[in-house]
Formats: sequence, C-alpha cells, structure tokens
Amino acid sequence: ATVHLDEETPHIHCVVVPLVKKLDNRTNTERYTISKKQYIKDKLQLSQLQDMYHKRLTEKGYDLERGIKGSDNKHIKIKEYKKMTKKLNHELNVKSDRLDKAMNDFEEQMKTNKKIPFDNKHVILEKAISLGGTTIHTYTAVDGITGRFQQELLVHGKKDEDCPNCGNKIIKIVVNTRGTYYCPNCQKK
Repeated sequence: ATVHLDEETPHIHCVVVPLVKKLDNRTNTERYTISKKQYIKDKLQLSQLQDMYHKRLTEKGYDLERGIKGSDNKHIKIKEYKKMTKKLNHELNVKSDRLDKAMNDFEEQMKTNKKIPFDNKHVILEKAISLGGTTIHTYTAVDGITGRFQQELLVHGKKDEDCPNCGNKIIKIVVNTRGTYYCPNCQKK
C-alpha cells in the first residue's frame, strides 16, 4: 500500500490479490490461485463493499467522502485531460488578458474624466470579481460556476422601486438594446 499525503485529499493506493485454495486436477493437490470472482461477484457487490468501507472508516472518525453512486462520469485518459485543461487555461488566459486590458483602458478613461460617478470604484470592481461577476440569466464561468455579485446590485431589475440612496423611483431605459436601470436623482444621464 502507498499513502499519498502530498495531494489535497490524503489517500491510500492498495493492491489486493484475492487468493483462494483450489484443487489442481493435474497434480491432485490444493494450490492457491487468483480468483476475483470469489470475493467480488459483480458491480452491485463492489458498490456494497465500497459502502461498507466508507461506513467503517467514518465510524472510526475518518472524514472520508463516498464517491457518487451510479455516476455516469467517464474516465478521461491523462493525455485527453491535459489537452482539455490546456485549452481551458488558454481560454481563461485570453479572457484574463482582455479583462486586464479593459481595466487598464477604464483606469485611463477614469483619469481623464472630471466627474467620477463613484468614489470607491476599485472596491466595487474587486468585490464583483471576487464574487465571480454577475449572473443575471445563463452566464457561467469556464469552471461552471455562476457569479454571485447580482445579490449586491442596488438598482438593476428594480424598476419603479425606491432608490436605496434617496428614495426616488428607479427608472429603466434601453441603451444599445440592453436594459439599464438608474436613479434620475443620484445618477445623471
């Protein structure tokens, strides 16, 4: 058995060779022979053995997570996995570079603007990024995670509701086919 403590989840690799005594008809003697079927008859029994193993270890205080029963996940060969992750990393790097460029352009534009719409722009942008962005309908990141910043929005989607800052009604307009919400008192067009 080999203990792996160098990964996120410590685990053991163990090789078990099921041996059974059988009569060797050629020599008329009992001999040990390898027989998986003697111990694991089918997939159902293997799943039950895995359940029992999980139960016994968790009863002993180990924080073992049981694999997903009946999962239809398919094994991916390492070469294919590396190819997929390389592609996803490339796409992520391209998006990150675009975001960096957009942020730099935005910073430059903010320097030239005389009137800044809010003082803590960096705080808001950093919070939005740390929460994974804003998922209004169907957007997901490359890792499948949806953003959570929409829970922080104060006026988006709140047409005719009171502005949380001044109490005036929030207005919705369409800018380049996109719905835009604002308070006419706090944010001038």
